[in-house]
Amino acid sequence: MMSLSVSRRTFLGGSVLGATIAPAVPAETAPPDLAQYGFPKDVRDRIEAGRATILKELQPTRAQLEHGLQLHYDSYVADLMGCVWTSAPVGPRGQRLQKELDQLQQKLSNHKKSGREIAHQVRRRWRRLKTFESAFDPEWKRIARGLYQLTGLDLVVEDNAGHYTLNQSLRFMAGSQLVYSNWNDTIRISRASDLIRAQRQKKLGVVSQLQGVHHLWVPEQSLDNLDLFYGLGIRIAQLTHRHSTALGSTCEHLDDGGLTLEGREAIHRMNELGVIVDLAHASRRTSLEAIESSNEPVINSHTACEQIYDDADNRNIDDEYLRLLADKGGLVGVYVWPRRLSEQVYPNFDDWYRHLEHAVRVAGIDHVGIGTDVTYLPNYTPHPMDWTNWPYWTVGLVCRGFSDGDIRKILGSNFLRFAEKVMDKAPWGSFGGSRA
Repeated sequence: MMSLSVSRRTFLGGSVLGATIAPAVPAETAPPDLAQYGFPKDVRDRIEAGRATILKELQPTRAQLEHGLQLHYDSYVADLMGCVWTSAPVGPRGQRLQKELDQLQQKLSNHKKSGREIAHQVRRRWRRLKTFESAFDPEWKRIARGLYQLTGLDLVVEDNAGHYTLNQSLRFMAGSQLVYSNWNDTIRISRASDLIRAQRQKKLGVVSQLQGVHHLWVPEQSLDNLDLFYGLGIRIAQLTHRHSTALGSTCEHLDDGGLTLEGREAIHRMNELGVIVDLAHASRRTSLEAIESSNEPVINSHTACEQIYDDADNRNIDDEYLRLLADKGGLVGVYVWPRRLSEQVYPNFDDWYRHLEHAVRVAGIDHVGIGTDVTYLPNYTPHPMDWTNWPYWTVGLVCRGFSDGDIRKILGSNFLRFAEKVMDKAPWGSFGGSRA
């Protein structure tokens, strides 16, 4: 993991204890000031508010709390779908960007623009400035680095806008290259060996993902475009997002046409390249046919269990799906997205745990991980499954009786084993030219 600005013992012993845990803790385990991670007061306050909600729900003993935190920070921790986003207009903002957005808001207000128009224009400006802020603003980097240190993450997956057009995705990829080439304590993951290299060098591993490769499918260039994005660094790709495509159907449409011939071609080329096939957002039939068609294990990076809660958009998957995915060596990431785990808008730990435990029971402990599908979201109501509460989810698993070995598998070692099987390829082909 990325090196902490305080000793691991000091952090583990004190950062999570406080007024919500009685009796009062000794001085040597007093909570360190979150400011040492580079957080401004509003970020510290938001993190502390979320932390209080999960400690209130879990009510861990001191032994459970300390053991869970020690286990978390000593484990390999991977978010199969989540990061501090470097291009999307969400998450923290540095003062320079905040000042510019405030000035724009005031200008639009002076011109009597509607609240809706002001919000649209401010978000549009934020999106345009976000990449350069992520690449060059030292304050934003300090906050982002602190969030990664706090969560204990070794690996994150960042969506590079596969659900947009080809040109937009190229712009996002260029922005991603710009950001991470100017962030020395990260490593872009190209091969499974990079995962271990990043961990040994105490750097954050970043995997680039496309939420759908459908926009690459243009006459006589489709597989060439797939090679192009592989060359740009994509290592995980979904077949669909929120719309059915030339490759297959989305889970959000009632008409499930299944996997197409083009979809099979895409999967087979991804297998050859070492690009992980991600079935998140794909329909049930498309997913089952993709699992059978693929020559390599596949992943559903962010979903949950239909048996526990059948969500409105059919994002959660059934037991047959889970078993087939596992039988073929695949991996499922359980998410924490609002309104997906229960009737509640914001999930609590028990909501999430019931899905995780069911996935483990059906698919097996070797085939389950965590893909949050969220990030640090300061405008959301503080709740137990806040992204900054990662370490306390491990505490929760300790409280529920999971063994240390099984917890380590869920946190990230399952993904390491999966990546070693799927990613390390030596592909061949006519790069950038016609395959005819």
